[in-house]
Amino acid sequence: MIFSRFIKPSFKDPNPEVRIQAIAKLDPQVVADKQKLHELAFNDSESNVSLTALERLESFPLWLKMSQIAVDLRIRKAALKKVLSILGNADSSLIDKQQRHSTIIESSEPSLLKFGLDNPELCALAEDDIIKLLKKLNDESLSRQIMLRTDSSFIQLSLIQEVGELAQLYKLRKKPLHHDSQQWIEAQIVKLEAEKELPKRLQQSITLSLSKLKALGEIGDYAKIFEQKHQLEKQIAEENERLSELDELLFTTNLEKLNSITTRLQAVLDQLKPAYEQDQLTQRLTESFNAWQAEVESTTDEVNTFIRGAFKQDDDQPVDISHLEPQLKSLVEQGEVHRALELAHANALIKQCESSLKTLVNAPLLIDTANEIQQAVNQFNATYTLPEDYHGIDQAKQVYSVLSDQVNTLMDKAQEQLPSAILKPWEQTKKHWSKQLSKLRKEANQQVNAVDKKIRAINALIKQGRFKAAIAVFTKTKRLYDDLPSSMQSRLERAFQSVSQEVSELKDWQTYIALPRKPELLAEVQALSKDNREVNVSARSNEVTRLRKNWLSLGKLDTAEDDILNKQFDEAIELAFAPCRQHYAQQQEAREKNAINATEVLKQLKACEALEDDGVFNKKYSSTLKAWNSLGQVERVQWQSLKSQFAEINKHLKQRQQNIQKSNATAKQQLVKQAEAFAESITEDAVESVKQLQTRWKSIGFAGKAKDNQLWASFRQANDQVFDKLRASKEAGKVASQQVFSEIEKQLDEVKKSLAVVDATQQLNEITSGLSELHQQTFEKMQQQLLSKSQFERLDRSTEQLKTKINGLQQQFKSALAKQKIDEVFEYLQTRVGEPSIFDGASPKALRSLQGDGRPSDVPRLHATIRLEVLAGIESPESDKALRQQIQLQVMANKMQSGVVDIPTTLFSSWLSAGAILPEESKLLGRLEAAYRATETSVSKSN
Repeated sequence: MIFSRFIKPSFKDPNPEVRIQAIAKLDPQVVADKQKLHELAFNDSESNVSLTALERLESFPLWLKMSQIAVDLRIRKAALKKVLSILGNADSSLIDKQQRHSTIIESSEPSLLKFGLDNPELCALAEDDIIKLLKKLNDESLSRQIMLRTDSSFIQLSLIQEVGELAQLYKLRKKPLHHDSQQWIEAQIVKLEAEKELPKRLQQSITLSLSKLKALGEIGDYAKIFEQKHQLEKQIAEENERLSELDELLFTTNLEKLNSITTRLQAVLDQLKPAYEQDQLTQRLTESFNAWQAEVESTTDEVNTFIRGAFKQDDDQPVDISHLEPQLKSLVEQGEVHRALELAHANALIKQCESSLKTLVNAPLLIDTANEIQQAVNQFNATYTLPEDYHGIDQAKQVYSVLSDQVNTLMDKAQEQLPSAILKPWEQTKKHWSKQLSKLRKEANQQVNAVDKKIRAINALIKQGRFKAAIAVFTKTKRLYDDLPSSMQSRLERAFQSVSQEVSELKDWQTYIALPRKPELLAEVQALSKDNREVNVSARSNEVTRLRKNWLSLGKLDTAEDDILNKQFDEAIELAFAPCRQHYAQQQEAREKNAINATEVLKQLKACEALEDDGVFNKKYSSTLKAWNSLGQVERVQWQSLKSQFAEINKHLKQRQQNIQKSNATAKQQLVKQAEAFAESITEDAVESVKQLQTRWKSIGFAGKAKDNQLWASFRQANDQVFDKLRASKEAGKVASQQVFSEIEKQLDEVKKSLAVVDATQQLNEITSGLSELHQQTFEKMQQQLLSKSQFERLDRSTEQLKTKINGLQQQFKSALAKQKIDEVFEYLQTRVGEPSIFDGASPKALRSLQGDGRPSDVPRLHATIRLEVLAGIESPESDKALRQQIQLQVMANKMQSGVVDIPTTLFSSWLSAGAILPEESKLLGRLEAAYRATETSVSKSN
């Protein structure tokens, strides 16, 4: 054993071939041999030995590591080739799905990145992963190829959004892209074209504003010029400041023009200022007068309100008016100052104050007087009402006159100082009674004139010897005269008494003649009206005529007894003639109507000759015949003529109808045979075919009553057989469809259950992929008619709900991961307080990404902290309030002048670049953490 240290083992032999042979004897499963193989793989100077050792180890991580660290170019290429081979073998046991994905994502090797982009499904790359790989690769040509050939609208849009040149966007607009990409390109082109045109538009706006500013010198209005000058100068300055970044020459020229116009405009303002100030003084004096006038009106209104309230006597709370009298006196004194400003108007207002003052002093007397007036009016309205017609006019005039005299006496006592509102109830009563009394007087005068006219008519009839007529008119006239008020009767009393005397003498004579005969005629008429035997219309009519003539010859006696007899006769004679009147009217009406209907039917029958369509003709002809047969009686002579016309027209039409019905029967027989054939062998389009047969059946006309009923029974039986068989087939299809629906619904429920326990983004991606495949299968089932449209829509809604839930979980995982990274960063920074440097080998990856280029920051650490607090919207300590205000002003100035805004990550990098964290900066680190977490929270909410 003493020589063993002088004898080298074969895997360390200087000869590479020997070392290669020794590798074949080493077992990777043995720990000692595995260490030897590692030593040969990574430290041997011969490339063949290293590669042989790697082959023996057969480990994907080792191949990958060698492809990254190998100094020998041959080894690196061989290792990279082996890595690509393993990645491309979907069945390789050396790598799983997660390793394949992480290898591609974390690699910076171009060939691996391209492999991942060429095999996204094999490497389980999401759309975000593809975008990241393309950014790492930074190959514009490859990005353009993927952009144009991808099926993902998200990837395409993300790549297109990296294009910033108009020329490239114009080319892309011509390519067949997704809808979202096309919309973004169009919007970006519009935006860039607008930015390109910005200097021109700014100059146009500035030129227009300068012209407006120059034109202000012509309007001659100091206030308007002053206000608009400030606005236009501010607008021009802002737009010219933006233009200074784009065209310095135009900026200088515009500034010179602005200064020149402003100088001239200021001279105009100086010239207009004295007159403007004088107008302002006059306006202030006018406003003072208006204020005094408003106070006068307000105070006098208060006096009037008090007076009205005092008159009502329904306010239990006394009103304090002690201030009104001195206030009115003060207003009178103030009015003397305004006499010179507007004399007439001031005098009127002073008089108004004095009048209110006088009313206030005399208020007790006025209140008592007003109460008396109000009580009188209320008592009058409660006691008396206007008559409905002219009969009560005399009494109404009398009571109204008494009230009017009483109110006028009280108003004289008040010396016309009562407010109009207090007198309003009296004025309303006065107006209402005057109007109604005038209306009643007019009605009464009309009635007096009517009675006077009838009295003159009676006198005329008596002179003409028409005594019966005179007596009849007098009866009506007496009723009118008796209905007049006594004051109106006095105007006609003499004339009425005279004519009454003459008519009385005429009645005595008429009664002597007519009184014995009328009861006999009445008994005869009543016997005729009660005859219940069958009426002979002609004989009854003659008898009624005779009796009426005899009655009229006896005249009217204008007595109560005669009136009763006349009424009884009229009722009895009408009952006697009623059967005749009814019979004649019905007969005549029916014959006239039937004649008109018959003429119209012949016209319709004649029109049938011109109908070319057999179906229309058959329908129209049948309905016309039915109408002719249902006609009633017509005048004999007229009916003979109509009947002859009908026979002449109907002769040819009837023959045509018979021919049509025979043809329709043949056509329907053919449809019956076709329907029976469909019933024998059911096909997929049998329903549609049967429906077409039914449509054709409806289009065929009538085939005669017996034949048509027979054919329809056969046709309907064949149709029922078809639908019964198809109904059974559909029921079987529904059962199969429900089975498919239930199976897919069950799979969706399993997805839902898996979402309840998922705890990683990778699991969500797998669930999303499976859900998409399931949705595609559902769509295919619907296309294959294995699912109905409604079933597919229900499953589609369930799928969309699951996708929404997945998106929410993804967002939760992202937020949790972001929070974890922030926790790691600040936990690490707390450990670095007091250390010579912030970064070491254990610093979190998220913190290293904020390290920057290593150069010290020109922003002090306190300033960076306060700017981040401003950005987060949280308060700074009281001791830093002044510094915070200065920083806020500087931030706003940077934003307005150059468009630069603070970014949380940039401020964090500046804070880190300030060097080591001193112990006294520990509190500052706590403020930084609070502000940075607040900004990250607001960003996550907005996303």
